[in-house]
Amino acid sequence: MLTSREIATAFWLIAPLMWMIAKHPKIRGSAVGLLKAFLDSKILATTLLSFGALGLIVAWPIAALGLWQAQTIKATGLWVLAVGLPILFKAHAIQSLGSFLRQEIYRKLDISILIGFVFNVYVFSLWVEFILVPLVTIMVLLHQFTLMNKSEGYDETRRFLGWLMTAGGIIMALYVLGRVLENPERLASSENISLFLLAILLTIVYLPIVFCLGVYMRYESMFKRIETFWPNAGVDWQVRWRCIKRCGLRLGQIQSLQGVLVREGTLDRDKNELLAIIGDF
Repeated sequence: MLTSREIATAFWLIAPLMWMIAKHPKIRGSAVGLLKAFLDSKILATTLLSFGALGLIVAWPIAALGLWQAQTIKATGLWVLAVGLPILFKAHAIQSLGSFLRQEIYRKLDISILIGFVFNVYVFSLWVEFILVPLVTIMVLLHQFTLMNKSEGYDETRRFLGWLMTAGGIIMALYVLGRVLENPERLASSENISLFLLAILLTIVYLPIVFCLGVYMRYESMFKRIETFWPNAGVDWQVRWRCIKRCGLRLGQIQSLQGVLVREGTLDRDKNELLAIIGDF
């Protein structure tokens, strides 16, 4: 079952979007184009493959142990939308495993997750959330706008919005603290703790999956470049295996080898010459 905050958030995300799509043909056309792009066979297959692997590693064992419940399905769905898809869309830009893991673990597993977990356990009534969600969103967006345009003379507005958000955060924190002191068992219930740990587990397991996907995308990009710059050589299993053997999971090596092959490629060079260059790399 969705909480009052989740219902309010879903309403304020979907209702304005549906209104804009219905009223503005250009936005409707853009939305249709975005949907078609996402439903492209390669993008869809990549998305399903990555989340399918995650399901086999995490969801299937949990279900086999009899721990998969309705709340688990909801939490997993929210994690996919809020965390999983944004991480997936960064696969093409990964530079190295170490930097990728450090960056994403810092962003996704810092103290804000614990704070967000506590705040989301104790929510306001539906009508209060319906008012708070758009107000907080507008204030945050306006504050970000003033930060991005510091030279435009928004200093007073930025300070006022910062003070307003700080005061609102303190009031919400006091409210949540009161609820925790009143009913601490709710926060520490086995269901809430398991859902909190599930989000962390999904993130930790999904990051290596996305990294492997990024490696695959980098190899595919290199093989397409070989087909373009080495038309007489072709890209068969032998060429692919030689490249993989030389570079492995090292994205920097893949990028460097691609640069060498692009520079050395000509219309008249054959497969043996291609394999020799890869072997000497």
